[in-house]
Amino acid sequence: MESHKKYSNLANIDKNINPTMLRHSFAIHLLNEGANIAVVSKILGNVNLSSLQVYLNHIDKNVRREIKEKHPRNDVDVELQKAEAK
Repeated sequence: MESHKKYSNLANIDKNINPTMLRHSFAIHLLNEGANIAVVSKILGNVNLSSLQVYLNHIDKNVRREIKEKHPRNDVDVELQKAEAK
């Protein structure tokens, strides 16, 4: 049995987990906690920064969701569009 399947079973994870999913999850967790993208790139094996765009897109979604949940005005899209336009 492959080690990732073995540990998925031990953790009672029913999803079919593969190494790519683990790598993706690892990178997203680091970035969500504020890790520097250049450091994450190095940890992942000196990945080209442009190839990390998929992770950055995920982070953007998390930022938008967090602001929508926490900001009293809840108009995050308008505010972010204004900030991005500057």
